[in-house]
Amino acid sequence: GVLATPTRRVDASVAASSMADDDAGLTDLGYVPLTAHTAAAAPAPRGERRAELAEPELVTESRVAVAKGATDPGANAVAQRSRLPLLLGIAVVTLLVVVGVLGWLLRSAQTDVATHATAEATSPGPANGPSSNQPTSAPNPGAPTTAAAANSAVTSATPAASGPSSIGPTSGVAPLGGSAPALTTGGPPIAATVPLQTPAPVSANPRAPTDVASLTVVTIPADGRITLLGVPTRYSPGMSLPAAAVRIRIEKTGYAAREARLDLKAGANRVELSFGPLAPLDNASPPRNTTVSPPVVSAPLTEQAMQTVVQGLVAQMVSIPAGKFRMGDVAGGGKRDEQPPHDVSVSAFRLSKYEVTFAQYDAFAQASGRAAPAAAAQARGQHPVVNIGSSDANAFAAWLSQKTGGHFRLPTEAEWEYAARAGGTSRYHWGESVGRGNANCATCGSAWDNKGTAPVGSFAANQFGLYDMLGNVWEWVADCYNDSYVDAPTDGGVWTKGDCSKRVLRGGSWNSTAEKLRISNRDGLGAAFRFNNNGFRLAQDM
Repeated sequence: GVLATPTRRVDASVAASSMADDDAGLTDLGYVPLTAHTAAAAPAPRGERRAELAEPELVTESRVAVAKGATDPGANAVAQRSRLPLLLGIAVVTLLVVVGVLGWLLRSAQTDVATHATAEATSPGPANGPSSNQPTSAPNPGAPTTAAAANSAVTSATPAASGPSSIGPTSGVAPLGGSAPALTTGGPPIAATVPLQTPAPVSANPRAPTDVASLTVVTIPADGRITLLGVPTRYSPGMSLPAAAVRIRIEKTGYAAREARLDLKAGANRVELSFGPLAPLDNASPPRNTTVSPPVVSAPLTEQAMQTVVQGLVAQMVSIPAGKFRMGDVAGGGKRDEQPPHDVSVSAFRLSKYEVTFAQYDAFAQASGRAAPAAAAQARGQHPVVNIGSSDANAFAAWLSQKTGGHFRLPTEAEWEYAARAGGTSRYHWGESVGRGNANCATCGSAWDNKGTAPVGSFAANQFGLYDMLGNVWEWVADCYNDSYVDAPTDGGVWTKGDCSKRVLRGGSWNSTAEKLRISNRDGLGAAFRFNNNGFRLAQDM
């Protein structure tokens, strides 16, 4: 605590006076004054003493500072400040030692946990081991464990939802799922990303989607053979599939095979699909084990009778005013191919009041030399024609156009929905629920439900005066099938892009569920397919 200062000369008398004062102060603190030691020494001769005093005496300021420091508070503060660098240095060294020890303990703990997690991930077990139906490869004990391999093992044993390590972020440790350098602990490198909580069991398929759907398909008639297209798993009722689109095929001896696209939603999905007797094509024989009637061979129609049929077709065309409407799933709860709802402007056109009947189509078949479609005898006449493909409907429209000079055609999909809605926005043109007695479907409460077609005009018309727009038979329209309305025409015209090997069917039929009768519901089918629930109605340009 001595304050080192430069040495300089001072007058001896001044120094002596100061030292005398200082000795008095030191005596109060318990020290022996310097004068006491001087008095004990032998006195010098008088002349020598005088000579000594005659020369200036060298006295250091440091001596004076030491003496004054005992009683001067300012000097004590200066001395204490001189110790601060030393104390700070000691504190820094101590802190570094403590941090080093803590870091060593932390790395040791991580090494133990990583080794334990790696061992669990590479050894089978009921909680964290692989599923029994997945082969595992035994680790090579002679191969070194790399940081990447250890990280892969730890990550596979830990669910993706695990939180970060409870020890907090440290040097060289990345959050879970990130990349970090391996920690060198004297053994093989070990991944730094290590969760401390116990890993939860993982599924056998880590890439399985979180949304799972169960599928049950009911065929009408029953006992149809069901095949999932593009899926290696064989169909079984209630099976689990990803909640996504899937295509299926149903087949039954004596019936026409049918393919359909299903948009599965998370949870239970129960689907009813129907297919009818295979219609004979031209000279083909009807399939065995069916109850369809042979082609009708009626007496040739006279020219007068043919003209009556043609005039009746023209007379039943209803004028549909131009307008704008919102097309698609505006009521909610629809399928993906009904999205997105969009605004469409439709020009004025004419649409047939009824679906084309057997009586009308038989006249065309006779006039054109085509085979009449197969159907039970009691379901002909004024019942809608069935077992009709899209090409058959187009041929009928061309024949009528040639006979009348007008332009008859299939309606576009936008025209059909615009006419079916008749200015409304509900699920059905009569309201939000299917009700009873409003149409002919599998569950509509009519006398023809799930049995066959009803004579046209058996139910109330919509606001445009059109009958059977929903139920009875599916109706072909002109558009190519697309699985959504993205880039759909907005002018009411025919959509010629998409899967044009398929054409759109609208309206549902006598064996459709109520869900299929929704105005916005749509389906796509190969243009050449002929079923006993497919028919059509005609449109005409104004």
